[in-house]
Amino acid sequence: MTLERLTRLGRKLEELHRRLDAKLLECRSADGLVAATVTGNGDIVDLTIDQRAITDPDARRRLDAVITEVIGQANAKSRRLREAAETKVIESQGR
Repeated sequence: MTLERLTRLGRKLEELHRRLDAKLLECRSADGLVAATVTGNGDIVDLTIDQRAITDPDARRRLDAVITEVIGQANAKSRRLREAAETKVIESQGR
């Protein structure tokens, strides 16, 4: 790949990452008590914990694990989105 094509690819990837920062993805726990929102680049922008998770003793005991799981799901979702978008940009430059 020539320097010009690499430079163009770098600019396109930078633009892609700016667009992904504006994309919001949400994941919820199975019981609906915890929700996490991340950008397409995986940055956490919101974490919501339903009041029932704090008042219900069973839910409170599981809260740490549920939060970790939901954030992991949201990050995985953003990683898949980012990887697919990056692959598309890179493949388009190979032509």
